[in-house]
Amino acid sequence: MIGVDLGGTKLLAGAVDGALQVHHRAHRSPRVADTAELLDLIADAVRELQEASEHEVRGVGIGVPALMDLERGVAVDCVHLPLREVPVRNLLE
Repeated sequence: MIGVDLGGTKLLAGAVDGALQVHHRAHRSPRVADTAELLDLIADAVRELQEASEHEVRGVGIGVPALMDLERGVAVDCVHLPLREVPVRNLLE
C-alpha cells in the first residue's frame, strides 16, 4: 500500500507492507502555482514509490487538508493549497 499525507507545508508518502513496515518514503514541497502542478507532484511521488516497491501496490490512500464532499470524492475547498472542486478520488483512480 501507499499512503500519502498532503499538507500545507509538505507532501510525505510511504510504501508499506502487510505488517505496516515502511519500505520507501517520498518527500515533496507542495509549494506549487496551480492545481495541475499539485496533482503532478502527487502522481510523481506515487510513481516513485511504485517503482521502488518490491511488491505489487494494491492501493493508495491520501489525506487531503480540504473540506471534502465524501460522497463525490471531491476536495471542495482548501485554505493552503490550490484544491477547489477537485475530483480527488476520480483522479487517483
